[in-house]
Amino acid sequence: MNNIEAESLMKRIEIKRIFNNPTEYYSLEEIIDITSMFMMLSVETKDWRFFNTSLKLIDWLNATGNCPQHISDLEDSTMQCIRLSCGLTK
Repeated sequence: MNNIEAESLMKRIEIKRIFNNPTEYYSLEEIIDITSMFMMLSVETKDWRFFNTSLKLIDWLNATGNCPQHISDLEDSTMQCIRLSCGLTK
């Protein structure tokens, strides 16, 4: 997926507030893939809107007990990259 398609998907998720109940639109595996893709894109592009949307999807995954460990790990590593990028580390 290119950046334009990813941004379109992000806007669709945000505008329709899909993150409140994403299984109406996507399968659980698709939600996990989208979440992962948005986190990686946020680091690549330094467009933190992708990370913000991924955090909303992670909140939903956690609330439903469906957040796989690799997503939690990716969230942690993405946060570290953001901190480094913004000069927020020691």
